Amino acid sequence: YDPDSPEGIKETLEEARKNNLKVSIAGKRHSMGGHTFYDDAVVLDMTSFNKILSINPDDKTVTVQSGATWKDVIEAVHKHKLAVEVMQAYNIFSIGGSMSVNVHDSDAGRGQMIETIKSFIFLLANGTVLNVNRTENQELFGLVMGGYGLFGVILDADLELTDDVIYKKKEYIIDYKDYYKFYTQLRNDQNIKVIFARLSIIPDETLLRELIVTTYELANESDEDYFELAPVTKTGLKKFIFGLSRKYDFAVVPNICPSRYMAHIGILHDAANGFEVVR
Repeated sequence: YDPDSPEGIKETLEEARKNNLKVSIAGKRHSMGGHTFYDDAVVLDMTSFNKILSINPDDKTVTVQSGATWKDVIEAVHKHKLAVEVMQAYNIFSIGGSMSVNVHDSDAGRGQMIETIKSFIFLLANGTVLNVNRTENQELFGLVMGGYGLFGVILDADLELTDDVIYKKKEYIIDYKDYYKFYTQLRNDQNIKVIFARLSIIPDETLLRELIVTTYELANESDEDYFELAPVTKTGLKKFIFGLSRKYDFAVVPNICPSRYMAHIGILHDAANGFEVVR
């Protein structure tokens, strides 16, 4: 079933109830393990339920239907120089699905998605529609976030946003023994807001010895051209290399270590524009 309104969702649930059928709620269908699906169940496809309902630039919030993707949200709020506070590393996932697994950000300092949810509209299996937040129906607030659709259907949600800013990306290749000292130095720079470090898993002399450290620091740029969202590029090339790596060893190295060998392909929607590799 592919409903595009609350009434259509209610009708689907009522039909399933009459026929004693279980219901699986689906967004982009990327939850690991397949444990949100049942055999011979009604699949409630929420991807048509995907409207951006409102944006409040003053409060830095957006109200969005649960079938919308992060890409939809990013493109809508970007016009107001706002950005998503917490999401996965990729923008293809649905908002409802992300809430149902309570995703965390790549930046460990950002926490989980529940911290950026102000409230949501929730449909119970019996057709009752509830407003859920930290004070109203508060028990459901904690159960639904990370609840994998076991308690009902998320209809729409109010998300907190943050200012869209420009970061400059730098990458450093160092020996793992030097990381603690290097990390301490980076932490003392107030302009550096995000730090990632990844051990090499290339099967050569760098294996588990070489670290690729990635930083994002405030760029202090005011040029409006920097705020243009870059289109996704080279998707076909990435898929091709990934496919080759399943069968051929020569394709494994660039695939498992993209920061070192394919960093020029990557795009960060509000950073980009600055890239430096230091060794």
